[in-house]
Amino acid sequence: MTPDSVHLLTRSSQMTLYKDEQGRVRRAYYGPRLHQPEDALENAADAPLLYSSLADSVTGLPNASGEYCICATQADGALSLSLECRGWEVLELDDDREEAVFYGEDPSYPVRVEVHVRSHRESDTFLQWAVIRNEGKEGIRLHRVASAQLGLRAERYFVTSFRGTWGGESLMSEEEVARGHELALVSGTGTRTAQEGSPGFIISLGGPAQEDSGEVILGALAWPGNYRIWFRHSPYHYLFAGAGLDVAPASYLLDGGGVFETPPLILAHSKDGKGEASRRIHRWARRYGLRGGRTERPTLLNSWEGVYFTFTEKVLHGMMKRATDLGIELFVLDDGWFGNRFPRNDARAGLGDWQVNRAKLPHGLEGLIRHAEELGIRFGIWVEPEMVNPHSELYQNHPEWVIGLPNRENRQERSQYLLDLSNPHVCRYILDAMRKL
Repeated sequence: MTPDSVHLLTRSSQMTLYKDEQGRVRRAYYGPRLHQPEDALENAADAPLLYSSLADSVTGLPNASGEYCICATQADGALSLSLECRGWEVLELDDDREEAVFYGEDPSYPVRVEVHVRSHRESDTFLQWAVIRNEGKEGIRLHRVASAQLGLRAERYFVTSFRGTWGGESLMSEEEVARGHELALVSGTGTRTAQEGSPGFIISLGGPAQEDSGEVILGALAWPGNYRIWFRHSPYHYLFAGAGLDVAPASYLLDGGGVFETPPLILAHSKDGKGEASRRIHRWARRYGLRGGRTERPTLLNSWEGVYFTFTEKVLHGMMKRATDLGIELFVLDDGWFGNRFPRNDARAGLGDWQVNRAKLPHGLEGLIRHAEELGIRFGIWVEPEMVNPHSELYQNHPEWVIGLPNRENRQERSQYLLDLSNPHVCRYILDAMRKL
């Protein structure tokens, strides 16, 4: 490792980063692990920047992307941000994770940007994200603040995305990004982002993605809100790809002394096709992304598709008995079990009133749980605590608890509103209701 370079190594992959003479950090290499890691620096002078600003994107150089990670208006009104690396450190977090942190500063404004790149040895994955610090006294506006970008070089580039909606989720489609063209995966639906697509992608280098052969990079942005993921095939034959949350249509005000941290972009490289890249992401997710990701899940029967809202205790007892006979380990009672003044007999009422509907369940949940225990099957229950129907005691008592705009009529989605979880009264109500339940 040279004084100005960092090699992050996993079992099969390598990412090499270095600082150039102008004090900018570049990603010299991302691909299969090399026998000599330093070989990745042979063509480092042409490497794209690790984290670019608007000013970096318009230089006209072959390794300039035309895209950028960060753009900000300073307190004096200047649309200007330039970053120089003032140092870095490499942290050995544990036997699986190593993290490089690069500290960038604007020479003219009190703005610092930390770029974090973390390697996960066992799963052959990398995470990248940024932390923006406004060390001035006045606020600045962030117009774009992405998590990461990549610069790639191949003859052809194909991008696989996962789009769709209810009843047809995550439909996989692949398209070539032609030279001089740009492809963008964008979601601006806020709380409904996951309804229309996943913020994930596969880049295949050289030809369409194959299951067990070919070079691919699989990426996933760990973010549930608005996002923008872009792929630009430059006139100089690079592919520039990046991903991050999307602050549009309103720029984000970062107050003086404020800190803004982007969500991480998770990356997995494979020279053996998309199947191996997928397995690497899955290994990462089981260890770090999912609660209890390495524990075996019980087989379950959910009541919803069988009975929807219309059930009785006797019907549920029968479902549990047949599930037990089949060797199923968990029975989950889905929608329709709650609401008294506004009973949950359809999707238009009851959300928010998390009390057992005694007309349907005269012995309450306790009776169902006892029956499940007698049968030797576990019992689970469905709740949707972040939502509320207008036809509910909760909304009748607290209409001001839903997300909305002053002087505007609230809009319903599926006959319901979203509760404002930034309101401590809302959080207290939900926690109390769930504890009692």
